[in-house]
Amino acid sequence: MMKWTYQNQDRFEHRMRTPTVTSATAIVCVETDEDDNLFFYYLMVIMPILALAAYIYDALTLFKSNDETGGLLSSILFIFSLVQYSITIESKWLLTGYQFLLWIMVTAGDVLCLILF
Repeated sequence: MMKWTYQNQDRFEHRMRTPTVTSATAIVCVETDEDDNLFFYYLMVIMPILALAAYIYDALTLFKSNDETGGLLSSILFIFSLVQYSITIESKWLLTGYQFLLWIMVTAGDVLCLILF
């Protein structure tokens, strides 16, 4: 990083900072220290499930009601399904189960949309 400091009101001094990386094989792990961070972590886990549940719900209600606003809920919540790529689940089994659940929900919504329309 570069840092510029103002000295003697006329000249700038340029100093370089050295990076503080200890080894090339260091593992970067973000730990939640506060309750707020834990709240947002759980929110990031739950929001993709809610977004895909809204997709399935909209596919079912659009077929039954033939409403012009059908699909609006899943259109708004679709952005939250992309949050799944931002979370870190350390257990491989939990991560596989979580991704499989999301895949089943996406597939169910797609099949419902194809069959019911």
